[in-house]
Amino acid sequence: MEDGTFTDGILSVTIDVTDTADGPVFDWTSNIGVDAVFVKGGPGGVLYVYDPPAESTGDTGLHSPVNPMNDKFYGLSHVSFCYDAEQATTTTTE
Repeated sequence: MEDGTFTDGILSVTIDVTDTADGPVFDWTSNIGVDAVFVKGGPGGVLYVYDPPAESTGDTGLHSPVNPMNDKFYGLSHVSFCYDAEQATTTTTE
């Protein structure tokens, strides 16, 4: 996983990856509130949940699961951000 800003047209997320003695970790910030972040690495993943209605627009030190063979975080494979896409409202006039 690399540093950068990524968008799907609604959500825009900036990710900053840091190598630590325990393995890779990352910080993120976003333009809208996020409900959860799933971090994949090795054979599993870690789900970070930001309990609604307290969505988050950033967090620090997220990582993948710990590899039991060396007690360090697995490499970062995939990161998924879960958020609510706001529904457009329409008004009908008669």
